[in-house]
Amino acid sequence: MNKIYLLLLSFIAFNFGIAQTIADVRAMSVGSTVTVTGTIVLGENDFSSPTVYMQDATAGIAIYDYAFIDSLDFHRGDSITVTGELYEYNDLLEVKNLVSYTKEGTANIPEPILITTADMIETYDLIEQPRKF
Repeated sequence: MNKIYLLLLSFIAFNFGIAQTIADVRAMSVGSTVTVTGTIVLGENDFSSPTVYMQDATAGIAIYDYAFIDSLDFHRGDSITVTGELYEYNDLLEVKNLVSYTKEGTANIPEPILITTADMIETYDLIEQPRKF
């Protein structure tokens, strides 16, 4: 019986836009439709590109949608909910092709977490093969 409720809840969350955590979204398949709420920590004017970066208590993700970014007045510290397609571009997960977006209000920008280079390499396995130029 519990499996039926879990399946029903998953169906409702997917089809009716109930926000997922960013960590949950990052674990989903590219091409999935996702709804996520977070705080903008880096805005369009920070790099003059149509990308903003948001995070919640679990992770962060890029939001890329030229029409969305260019037409709205969202800034660092704004809490937003977006629904769109999970997409991967140059190993960067992002939400694009937005079908809805809502400004929920403002929030405190999360404090940075200080880590050492060794921690980053161990935790995130960022060691790459040398690139040929």
